[in-house]
Amino acid sequence: MITTFEPFFERHGSKAVFLGRWILGLRVWASWLAGITHMEWRRFLLWNALGGISWAVTVGVAAYVIGDRADSVFRTIAGVALALALLSGIALLTARRYGAANR
Repeated sequence: MITTFEPFFERHGSKAVFLGRWILGLRVWASWLAGITHMEWRRFLLWNALGGISWAVTVGVAAYVIGDRADSVFRTIAGVALALALLSGIALLTARRYGAANR
């Protein structure tokens, strides 16, 4: 089975290690397969570091941007949720009132 991964890692090992940082589960498997197939350690170290750095920067920037905008998003959602709750309450009271009157 391991011999089937050797040609793959010869051609796509760098991409697999780099992209493995982005895909849950593949992160561990790409590292193990790189070692099992005897990928050159310098090449592995370079692409693993580049993948890790780019993943960390992307997640950090995305979290910052989302966090920066979260306040306005939460205020909008809270306003909409309050309006829906009020409308639902009015609809429920109206349905009970007219339902009781028709009995």
